[in-house]
Amino acid sequence: MTVEALNLKISISPDVIFQPVLLGESLLLNVKTLTYFAFDELGTEFWKALQETPDADQAMRRVATVSRKPLEEIRPRLQAVLSGLERSGLLTTEPLLRQ
Repeated sequence: MTVEALNLKISISPDVIFQPVLLGESLLLNVKTLTYFAFDELGTEFWKALQETPDADQAMRRVATVSRKPLEEIRPRLQAVLSGLERSGLLTTEPLLRQ
């Protein structure tokens, strides 16, 4: 199955604090708005990958590699996480111009 690329550049809000909690779970908190987001292990890995690269597709591929799950299996879930983070003001997205 072919997985369509998102081609999104991610910008994490400077007001966000990442806090690991336990057993791979974590919390994000926007200190200005007090908006928070809780992650399970997969979400935590996705957030770590987003901190390393602004490319949403590259971050999803890293999570697939680390979690040893097929990208096409986890992509819908990670896209939902990305949408929730954007709605919550924890990050912004814009088109990624590839060369």
